[in-house]
Amino acid sequence: MEAVFVFELGSKKERHMKKCKVTRREFLQVGAGAAAGLMTTSIIGCSSGGGINFVSQSSGKSSTEWYQGQQSVTAVYQPINSALYRQLLPATFDMPDSLQVIVAIAYYSTVSFPLTPYHEAYVLLACSHQGKSGLYTLTMPVDNKRANDIGRSIGYPKYIADGIELTESSGTWSGQVNHQGRTVMRMTFTPQAAAIASTRSIAGPSSFNLVPPGIGPEVLMVDMIGQQQVSTRSGSATVSADPNAPWSKLLEGASLVTAQFQEVTGDYGFRWGSAVVSIARIKNGRTDLAVEEALALLGGIDAVTLGKQKIMLKPNLVSENPQSTTNPEVIRTLAQLMKNAGKVVSIGEGSATASGFNVINGVYYRTKNQDKLNGMQQFVFDKLGYTSLAQSLGIPLVNLHTGEMSSVAVANGFVFDAISIHHSLTDIDMLCSVPMMKTHILGGVTLGMKNLIGTYPGAVYGSLRSLIHDQAAHVETSGVAGAVVDIVRANKLGLVVIDASTAMEGNGPEGGPLVKMDLIIAGTNALATDMVAASVMGFSHEEIPAFLWSNMAGMYPQRLNQIEVRGERMDSVRRKFLRPQLSSWSNLRPSFGSQEI
Repeated sequence: MEAVFVFELGSKKERHMKKCKVTRREFLQVGAGAAAGLMTTSIIGCSSGGGINFVSQSSGKSSTEWYQGQQSVTAVYQPINSALYRQLLPATFDMPDSLQVIVAIAYYSTVSFPLTPYHEAYVLLACSHQGKSGLYTLTMPVDNKRANDIGRSIGYPKYIADGIELTESSGTWSGQVNHQGRTVMRMTFTPQAAAIASTRSIAGPSSFNLVPPGIGPEVLMVDMIGQQQVSTRSGSATVSADPNAPWSKLLEGASLVTAQFQEVTGDYGFRWGSAVVSIARIKNGRTDLAVEEALALLGGIDAVTLGKQKIMLKPNLVSENPQSTTNPEVIRTLAQLMKNAGKVVSIGEGSATASGFNVINGVYYRTKNQDKLNGMQQFVFDKLGYTSLAQSLGIPLVNLHTGEMSSVAVANGFVFDAISIHHSLTDIDMLCSVPMMKTHILGGVTLGMKNLIGTYPGAVYGSLRSLIHDQAAHVETSGVAGAVVDIVRANKLGLVVIDASTAMEGNGPEGGPLVKMDLIIAGTNALATDMVAASVMGFSHEEIPAFLWSNMAGMYPQRLNQIEVRGERMDSVRRKFLRPQLSSWSNLRPSFGSQEI
């Protein structure tokens, strides 16, 4: 049985909105759901509050507008259950001075390509973050896959409902959301006053989104700007919700702030913070100081690890060859900085190969044998100095190939619907990828995201990861890009620090010549950090399959001009690397792990 709540009109409040204009490709990284707040931001009567430390508020704009027409019914009310409100609001956000819950159903009737008209519903909570007022989205069903995918890429908790309706009959507007055989939300609006026309372009509160790991910073702020012509009718609203939805209990005993129907025309959109990547130069051989500088440019160790207690560092130890692996000094500096900040730190790796284990007489074998994998990983740790490094720091080394495993679901995965990873990777709060800057004969480059291939456990998928490449090759010919995006989304990747002290060009990841770069490149957005590093290596975005597949998964950014680079300018440190002789997995497979040992 549904709980039903009827609200009568309270005092009318001026409503403000914040919207912006973005290019078509910029739109793809933001999310159509950002427009959901445009009819509710001013209902609360808050003003916008500046930037968040995680992101820059700079954003390019063009003359392209994304929303030109919509209809919506909205009920805003003040609940009395502050304990439930606090429970539903993530700990990242603070309680507002006045509790406000917004429930709405909207139809975006006039939109620009690549969108098509769609319906959306949402439940928002007023909150604050770092002293700034804003809105947090509890739920946001839509009936359009494009709107769903784009919105989820920047943290809106969207899902595709079975059906959403918003219809008018004799002046009364009715809307409902159906999903999995239930009506999860129903609203009816009855007008009680004449329509009032107005023009608005005043900013309202920001939307605070929690962005999934590997896609962006933990908190992303989205603002609305633009100018709209608005026709508003006040009245009463009847709201019903599935009693299984926890937010429905917030409505019990709640008092009405306002209930309204709106028609909006004009040109409006949104803006969002850009990803930030730092480039620090290693001077006088002081790699440690360059690592510290790169993190300082991002706000410091406290900022990049905010809210994270247990952190694993993931170097790139592809084999026992020190010329193709992460400089231990980079790991040492990161570990010490994190320990000094009170973090619990570990180092984890699942190496690809080692002589005498799965490389015998020059032949590469794949293996799931746990004894071999244990011996191989310890051999690599010992040979590269990581065993003594971990002992000196007093932190554990984790063999990601063997031990207790956990299955992690990958929603809309390209290659896998679920991936088995070492249990420690699910137990930590953040994974920090620390690769060596290298080219790659399959993927073009191997950097922060590609480094996570080493978190596919050999005991499940076989070391050398040839079985991973076999499955990924059914999706795209490199046999690596789709699998990289899937494993990034399965992990809690929150920081990338690229060791470009010495890099590899040509036929990497092991056979290319070395290049002295003397750089450290870092960022909390894995894709953005890799894009900057690849550009420093002379590669374009379109040359790297994993970048294109990341964008198809909804990850952002899509262009370098959507990234704020701090520290050294890219032009001043760029060097055109020798290109690898790219191969498809099908051509490489016969000589790379086709046999099992």
